[in-house]
Amino acid sequence: MLYQSFSSAKPLLYETATVCLNELIESKKIDLSEFKTLSCEGRVISTLASQRADETEAAAVNRHASAIGVLTYMDNLNVEWTQSMTQLIVDLGGLETFKFYIENYLEFEGIAVKAAQVAAYIGSYKENLAILKECGILNGLMNALCKSRSIELKRNASECLAILIKDAGIRAQLEQDERVSKLLLDLAAGPNDILYQENLLLCFVNLTVSKIFKKLLYDDGIIEVLLEILSKAEKSKEETSILYCLKIAANISYPTCPPATLSKLLAPIIRTLKTAKGVDTIVQALVTSQKMIEDDGGRLAQDYGKFLSPVLSFTRSVDDDVIYQALRVLLTLFKYTGTPLINQAAASGEAVKVCVLLYCTHTDPMMVTISRRVMLEFAKCGHGGAVGEVGKITVVEKLFADLRKEDTEEKKESLEVLAHLSEFPENRENICNTKGIKEYVVRLIGMMTPPLPLSKIQE
Repeated sequence: MLYQSFSSAKPLLYETATVCLNELIESKKIDLSEFKTLSCEGRVISTLASQRADETEAAAVNRHASAIGVLTYMDNLNVEWTQSMTQLIVDLGGLETFKFYIENYLEFEGIAVKAAQVAAYIGSYKENLAILKECGILNGLMNALCKSRSIELKRNASECLAILIKDAGIRAQLEQDERVSKLLLDLAAGPNDILYQENLLLCFVNLTVSKIFKKLLYDDGIIEVLLEILSKAEKSKEETSILYCLKIAANISYPTCPPATLSKLLAPIIRTLKTAKGVDTIVQALVTSQKMIEDDGGRLAQDYGKFLSPVLSFTRSVDDDVIYQALRVLLTLFKYTGTPLINQAAASGEAVKVCVLLYCTHTDPMMVTISRRVMLEFAKCGHGGAVGEVGKITVVEKLFADLRKEDTEEKKESLEVLAHLSEFPENRENICNTKGIKEYVVRLIGMMTPPLPLSKIQE
């Protein structure tokens, strides 16, 4: 009977079927497989149409609430939202229905809670971000977040807002909006609901992509808020909150950022590097470390050594993203600390070994490049013997092969590594035994400007 009703073109039939279906869902008397046999998504969305002239307000609210309830059920069970559903909801003005209930949350709180969830469900498909922005839902979401006492509404509204803020136009609308500071105060108060906290943090992750929010949020005390959340999240092992805090820290770091501000964040970031378990959190902690060290530019160099031990441990990871980001941090540390830290990193031989083996065997050009650059730093500081001992003739042949590449920087780095390796007798033997060595030398001489005198060529 439900299937036949949803197959009908008569609004009275499929709207009544939507109300019945929502009651079945609420009483848990229908499962996903049964729901899918109804093929009712289009008719449920059609039930969101605005109030008709011959319809009472109560009847319209009832069918709207039922349709939104069914769509919430679809979100909870991860039913895919399709492009045809998007087109239908736009044509019928369904997003305006969501907007109405969110804006009038005081009168329709229960419906508003679900409307915000469904709006986030639709917006989670990036191709729908534009229609969510155009329907003008932003103001209602902000008011609900700042004024409502319902934690469920705040949770769902903040999830939807985090999606909306990905759009540069939405961020521009919020630049002068005092309600952003209210959201930060809400975050600082330590929400009792962890999902609401995570959604708020994600809002600030996406906000801080825009430069204007760096200064605004600094003045509002975002650093202190992050420190408080990181401290609590470390104890309760809330890795998602830690991950978002690290992303915000990376976003708000900039070259003229006061050293005292960066210094406050170093300790929790280093602790995260030592204790994080999830790959995403580790990668973000490394990305944030590299960004902050680069932006600091050596002003806090005396503290950089604290990064070395955990970063070196990640070069032995089985995850390529972790290894790559760890090598980026190493390279940045070497840039601002120089020989002492490079010697310390080379002491165990493990970091040198990792770089050489990655350079010789990895197929990803980015990994090859970063490992060659770290290897060059080791070679420049007198560790060319260790590089040669690990790589033997293989690393030499690889370096010579890279001299054939088109990229000038790649050639320069490879040649520089070879120059430092040649300072050691055992490496010179491998260089001389490299296949095609004469052709390489002739090519190198031919590239020199101005040309070398004959006496120098013979030498």
